[in-house]
Formats: sequence, structure tokens, C-alpha cells
Amino acid sequence: CEVGVLYAKPLNADSGFAGHDGGATARKIMSLVALYDREVARVAGVVKIKTIGDALLAVSGLEERVRHLTEAGEAEKSATPSLINLCRFALSVHAAAACEGWPLAIGVHYGSVVGGVLGDDRLIYDAFGDTVNTAARIACTCATSGCFTSLVVQRLVGGACEFGAEASPFMKGKGHLTVVELRQMMTQAADAWQSVTFPSM
Repeated sequence: CEVGVLYAKPLNADSGFAGHDGGATARKIMSLVALYDREVARVAGVVKIKTIGDALLAVSGLEERVRHLTEAGEAEKSATPSLINLCRFALSVHAAAACEGWPLAIGVHYGSVVGGVLGDDRLIYDAFGDTVNTAARIACTCATSGCFTSLVVQRLVGGACEFGAEASPFMKGKGHLTVVELRQMMTQAADAWQSVTFPSM
């Protein structure tokens, strides 16, 4: 199915952990994961898939897609509501983390993913595919703290968000990919989706 994918990664996290013992490092990561969880709970339609060390993988539109597949036999065509909320979440978690001393680089992309429960004994729900890889590449390639999206995301959310200038950094396995900085929500357009909620699965 097609969903919005967000990957967030602290900048210079390794240097921040230098000199700390294992327990102190674990506590720092746990505090960041707790922050991720608080911010996810504040925005409708965003689902945390997992954390990978200090990084976060989240998606939007997954529950919505499953509901439409179950009830109508086909996925909802419009990605706009859930993707706008994912952009809202990106800005929210970036600001909250910055207040606690965690400068985040965040990448957002939209496209097809494969999701499912993996494992026999220690089960985990995961989402994977090129869309996930692209969101991670966007975040990991950024040298500065901020929220960055693909042009696909910019086109789909339209005037609901304010974007900055484009850049085309070289990304491993992608070549030069054009990304754009997500700066803020445009109040009038975004407020229409602020209270969007999706039924639980």
C-alpha cells in the first residue's frame, strides 16, 4: 500500500554518547524514545513502526488504507489528510527534541511499502521497501537539523505547508535526489485536518 514514511535521526548522536557508560547511554536513548512516543500520541493517524537505536521510523495512512481495503475492497485514493498530519508530526517532534537538546534530521517520503509481522518467537511488525529507504536516506544525508521531504510529498500536501528552497544532494543508492525543506504548517489550510482521526484497527 502507499503511505507516508518518516525517518528521524539525531545529528552527531555518536559523539553525544562518547564518554558515557552503557547505562547512561541507554538512559539517554530511552528518554529520546519516550519523547518520540509522546509526540506520536499527539498527532492523529501517525503510527510508530519502530525505533532503531536512537532513530525513529513512523508512517501515516496505514490504518486508513487497511480500513478502506477491508470495507470497500480498494485503498482510498487521497493521501492528503494523513500526509499533512505526518508533516505536522515532523515539525512537532523536531521542535520537541530540539528543546531537549536533540537536533534531529528528519526525512519524509511517500510511496509503496510492504508491512507485516516478522519472526517466529520474538514477533515484530515492520514496514520496508524503497519508500522507507528513501526517507532514511533523506534524513541521513542532511548535514543540518531540520525536516526535509521529497518533491512527491511537497506536491501532495500542496498549500498546507510552507517549504524552503530545493537541494539535490547525492544519496547512496539514489544518486542526486531533489529534496525540499519543510518549514511550517500554513494555518488556514492545515487547520482543516487538525482534528482528523482514524478508527483503530
